Amino acid sequence: MAEASKAYVWKQPIRPQQPVTDYYTLREYDWNTCRLDEIFFTSPFKLKCNRKDTVHSLAVFFDCEFSACSTKTVLSTGPEAPMTHWMQLTCHLDEPVEVDKGEELEGTFTAKAYNGRDLQFDIDLDFKGTLGSTNLSREFYYYWGMSSQMPYKKDEEI
Repeated sequence: MAEASKAYVWKQPIRPQQPVTDYYTLREYDWNTCRLDEIFFTSPFKLKCNRKDTVHSLAVFFDCEFSACSTKTVLSTGPEAPMTHWMQLTCHLDEPVEVDKGEELEGTFTAKAYNGRDLQFDIDLDFKGTLGSTNLSREFYYYWGMSSQMPYKKDEEI
């Protein structure tokens, strides 16, 4: 059961003191000009460790800036922001890894459609630190409610 659960993205709140690394912007969009074929992406990432600790998972969240309004407004789903129903998405590592302050977790993150409405995140991470190491190449799946039971074709492109 534990192995199967690691293939899923978990929607859960992260407290502000929990992140071990800094944040990394994977992608920015201008929703006024963004095309459908630009929504899904692959991005390298580099996360600098802020302290000696154990990393159990990688988290994904978004900020949405409404700058075309009379008053600029930012909706954040990050750990420091007031909680929303979106929370954060966590992708659990196969095994926790010990990291030291200043070390960097580097890898590649891919977001794409899965089964029509759901999401697939592919994460590749190869880390060798002074306290621990990990090599992760895994697909994670996020299902939007009951959509995983909808009659979509597998790996249907949007």
